[in-house]
Order: sequence, then structure tokens, then C-alpha cells
Amino acid sequence: MLGRSTVPATHYFVMGDNRTVSKDSRYEEVGFVSDDSKTFNGIQGVVKLRYWPVTKFKVY
Repeated sequence: MLGRSTVPATHYFVMGDNRTVSKDSRYEEVGFVSDDSKTFNGIQGVVKLRYWPVTKFKVY
């Protein structure tokens, strides 16, 4: 996806984490992610490492 695009309603633009193997919504195979609550129950993730605030640093 090059150039300018508008994220459709009920969709999200997801961003990679800056690694060379990371992909985000700019790649056609990822695209905009639908917020279809019936299918995905909203956007969810798994915490692997918490580094902020520093006083609560933890590896899960």
C-alpha cells in the first residue's frame, strides 16, 4: 500500500515493531484490520515484557 489511504470505519491501521521481519498495514497481506467484535472479540494481545514504568519492569 503506497501513497495516501484512508482507514475505513471499524478498521485499524496496525504498525510493526521496526524489525526487518516485522510487517504492518502497509503490506497487502496484512492490510487494515477489521474490528469485527463478533469474530475477534475486539483487538487483544499477549504481554511478553513490560518495561514501563521502569519500576514495574517484568518478563512474563
